[in-house]
Amino acid sequence: MRKPSELRDKKSSEPEEVKYRLRRAKPADLPELWRVYWDADHGPRTEMPDIPVPPIFRHELETGRVWVAEDEEGIAGFTAAITRGDVTYLAELFVRRGRQSAGLGRTLLRRAMPPRGRGVRCALSSKDPRALSLYIQSGMLPRWPNFQLQAPEPRLDELPVPDVQVVEADPSDRRTMARLARWDARIGGRERSRDVAYWLDQTDARPVWLTRRGRTIGYAFMSLRRHGRKGPGLAILGPIGSATVRDSAACVFATCRWARAAGHGLYLAVPGPHPALRPLFSAGFQIIDLETFVSSSDRDFADPRRYIASGGPEGSSLY
Repeated sequence: MRKPSELRDKKSSEPEEVKYRLRRAKPADLPELWRVYWDADHGPRTEMPDIPVPPIFRHELETGRVWVAEDEEGIAGFTAAITRGDVTYLAELFVRRGRQSAGLGRTLLRRAMPPRGRGVRCALSSKDPRALSLYIQSGMLPRWPNFQLQAPEPRLDELPVPDVQVVEADPSDRRTMARLARWDARIGGRERSRDVAYWLDQTDARPVWLTRRGRTIGYAFMSLRRHGRKGPGLAILGPIGSATVRDSAACVFATCRWARAAGHGLYLAVPGPHPALRPLFSAGFQIIDLETFVSSSDRDFADPRRYIASGGPEGSSLY
């Protein structure tokens, strides 16, 4: 769920139209986009891992709008935006380090996002002040902090024992998945059946219902990411949604206990207003990154007190 190393908004001494050619991305571009992401987020001195292009990149290409900026040396930067209903989420904005602070970020942002007044525009900004400056100037204002939390050995006995049961859903049952997509639309604030299919098909996410005395009060997804062939791996939790604020912390705690039962370390990204945030620190969760949710609207399409987004510690999110 990490956001980019975006660029300082200073105009280049040379017109951008001369330096860069903007075009829609193609499937053949994906390996280069992965390299641009790594260069922008980690720097040229950090060795790029020998792993395939994250599937989120292809999902963004197939269901969103991905633009690239090229110069004589190849792709200098790219951006991706996904529109669901009247909400457009900026999923990616990365520029190679040698091209930053020259105005290209502003150009890519304008190309990816709809103009002001056409629905809600939002993003998860990194803590880089240049990123926040760029988004604020574009009309997306800070709404709340978003904490990426991780616990390799969580102490879940320090959390309140929830009176919530976790019931695994059958991902092959179309009616069940259609119902789950409706729950996600109601709590997540927009219809996302394509994203639900992505979580199931491309991340091997396991969907669950969260119930109390047989009544459904929420839903959650968990995907497992292994580091190497051995070891229990890391359980990536999200989205997690609850029908009411009163039940939201219990839904998170129940999901954590269910995922931890298989011996996994845990990761989730929790909005600042969410009632589960403070108790999770007592259970050994630590902040590994901090983002800021920015939006062009002061009316939240998803309530941060009862919704936790998808994502992961080394990649992009689908807020």
